[in-house]
Amino acid sequence: MFSMHIDTALSWRGGQNQVLLTVRGLQARKHQTTLVAHPAGELRHRAEKDVAVIPLVPRHELDLKIAWKLSRLIRKLRPDIVHAHDPHAVAIAALALLLGAPKPRPFLMASRRVDFHLKKNIFSRWKYKQVDGFVCASNAIREMLIGDGFPADRACLVHDGIDIQQLEAARPVDLHQELCLPKNALIVGNVAALVPHKGHRYLIDAMPSVLDKIPEARLVIVGQGQLESALRAQIKALNLET
Repeated sequence: MFSMHIDTALSWRGGQNQVLLTVRGLQARKHQTTLVAHPAGELRHRAEKDVAVIPLVPRHELDLKIAWKLSRLIRKLRPDIVHAHDPHAVAIAALALLLGAPKPRPFLMASRRVDFHLKKNIFSRWKYKQVDGFVCASNAIREMLIGDGFPADRACLVHDGIDIQQLEAARPVDLHQELCLPKNALIVGNVAALVPHKGHRYLIDAMPSVLDKIPEARLVIVGQGQLESALRAQIKALNLET
């Protein structure tokens, strides 16, 4: 089985980690794969040492020039599956297959890792109609897709995975020492992009109640994103700075 995986992100987040784990896992099982990724993206940088990477970056969802290049690439390589790992990748893959696809046409698969409703604009509805199957990271996401009208028999549940060996090989870290926290402090940790749907504001709002019952508790948030300034201001307003 030959699969082509497409991810358009510049950043490194959970989705990009899953792409790399998926491709490496397929290779370990002797499946042929190729990865189409942003030339300046962190995914390409991390994947290049052991994965065949083709640099390609759409300027926007309707980038016909890039879609044509991808179409030519698909016709040349003739993958059995084209797996789009983000919404822009779905758009470019759908356009590429419209502009020209080998026969038989590759199966277009899309990953869905967020519990957002599918957009209702004309182009969004069109591109998702081209998808032959969704890989959903949770049952809640799958149920949302079905509620949005996607056929249940074409939406499968596959939970995100982790690399156990990588975790076992990692050097243990004493967070109390690293962050100069009291030895008896109960650490509440959060690792996620600082974006609205991750819900950091609710966690921060809850901390005063936690501290009323467990005064030695400390909240440690690790991440980057658009809400960093707003979350810092919220922490300051609640007198939670350490």
